[in-house]
Amino acid sequence: EVAEYASRVSYDSIPADVIKRAKEALIDGLGVMLAGCGSESGDVMGRYMHDLGVSGKSSVIGKGMMLPAQFAALANGTAGHALDYDDTQISSVPDRVYGLLTHPTVPVLAASLAVAEEVGAGGKDLVTAFCAGVEVACKVAEAINPQLYKEWASLAQLRLPRGFRACRRRMLATP
Repeated sequence: EVAEYASRVSYDSIPADVIKRAKEALIDGLGVMLAGCGSESGDVMGRYMHDLGVSGKSSVIGKGMMLPAQFAALANGTAGHALDYDDTQISSVPDRVYGLLTHPTVPVLAASLAVAEEVGAGGKDLVTAFCAGVEVACKVAEAINPQLYKEWASLAQLRLPRGFRACRRRMLATP
């Protein structure tokens, strides 16, 4: 159902204020990826990706490499979170333990950029996939029992892959 939702999202169905905020988040996300590409973890990831010896159609920011989408997304996502400047979803629900639920932009943007480049999608499709992915990642984060945050601080394994799959599904649904 989540993938089906993501594939149905259209640019025209997204409110103008959400498009504006999404574009701001895209610029911010690109900035933190660029800043993090020269960090220690960005360099380690870059060397690892180079050592894999694979090539593809998706760029690794600041590294001059073209990789398959899933590897470019991993490298760019690592760079984007390296300096911990990525945005945060703030919950308005009172039962949330920490109030901070997820860092939606970097992983979803890394996936959206990689897949957009791989399939040759345009700007509107990138923004649409990004919005669908962030929506899914944030909704999943809201649905997680807040008690889990006390026991397992990094729940990315539960929520962010769904955001990745949502944006990929939307991008691949593009005619």
